[in-house]
Amino acid sequence: MGRQNNASITDIAAAAGVSPTTVSRVLNNKRGDIRISDKTRALVLDVAKQLGYQRNPLASALRSNRTGIIGAINSAMSGTYMSRLAHHIQLVAQERNIDLFVGAPRESSDAIAGQLSVLQSHLFDGVLFLGDLARYQAFASRDFAQPHVHVLPGDEQWLPLVSVDEAQGVKLALDHLTDLGHRRIACLGSPAWRWDARRIQFYQRYIARRLGPAFQQLLDLDHIPYPANIAGDADVGGKVSAHVEKAVTGAEPPTAIFCTNDSFGAAVVKALYRLGLRVPEDISVLGYGNHHDARIIYPELTTVSLASEEMAKEALDLLLRIIDNPENAELREQRLLCAPALVLRESARSIVS
Repeated sequence: MGRQNNASITDIAAAAGVSPTTVSRVLNNKRGDIRISDKTRALVLDVAKQLGYQRNPLASALRSNRTGIIGAINSAMSGTYMSRLAHHIQLVAQERNIDLFVGAPRESSDAIAGQLSVLQSHLFDGVLFLGDLARYQAFASRDFAQPHVHVLPGDEQWLPLVSVDEAQGVKLALDHLTDLGHRRIACLGSPAWRWDARRIQFYQRYIARRLGPAFQQLLDLDHIPYPANIAGDADVGGKVSAHVEKAVTGAEPPTAIFCTNDSFGAAVVKALYRLGLRVPEDISVLGYGNHHDARIIYPELTTVSLASEEMAKEALDLLLRIIDNPENAELREQRLLCAPALVLRESARSIVS
């Protein structure tokens, strides 16, 4: 039977050929004036594993006032993008020898208060709020003393913040379409979803600034929440089809449709084919988010990637800096926006005269 919990920091240091201080810093993810190389860090973790070392978070808390445990609330446990973002954060946490516990949001005020009370206990060093969690974020802005970071929130007033540069993301998409010669670009989205609402605003500003009084058309899917499973939602799909049919049969049909998320983009492609129109030969379609919906439709969607891996690293690293520097007020006011990227696929093409 292998040993468990009986390998000490001194044992690990002797086996790895490093100092006990180095082992302690690696195992407890502590920073110092002298940087520990990735090679040394990997060696210490490998030796600790071989010796059967298991960190005791409660004992660590008594010694250092740190447990190495981070809590997180994820706004969309079953959604596509937020679950992927949480996965990337989990991977980064593992690289930094941190345990991450992710919970689903609650509905009632009492349940939210109870959950936040647990997250403020000595078990958790800090907390990540992932996505649009307005009630949690409002509470955190008033009464939440625990180190925390808001990641891709619905409202960018919540600080400290790590998010994506949405203005740049919309600009990348629309620059691509205008570079292809499109001037009649419609936008399809749901203002009921706060991320969509911002992207619609950026679309309207872009068209007004870049094309002046030229064509601008909003296919407004108001009262439709974020479509996490639009492929299986006949009601939402029907509303998308109705908007698309009205647009393409009008006096000035768009030559391209920019969709504020990939779920809507996939629904638009399906609607166009039902109307006998080809993508991109007859009309170009762009999505947003680089979700799995962009790849399961034909043709695959040109879209905007939201840099989930970079956001995961920035969010966890910012939280760790706040934990290590509790008196640094500037860290608690940080606003970090990660750069999106255009992903070129087959759903958009240049205007053919």
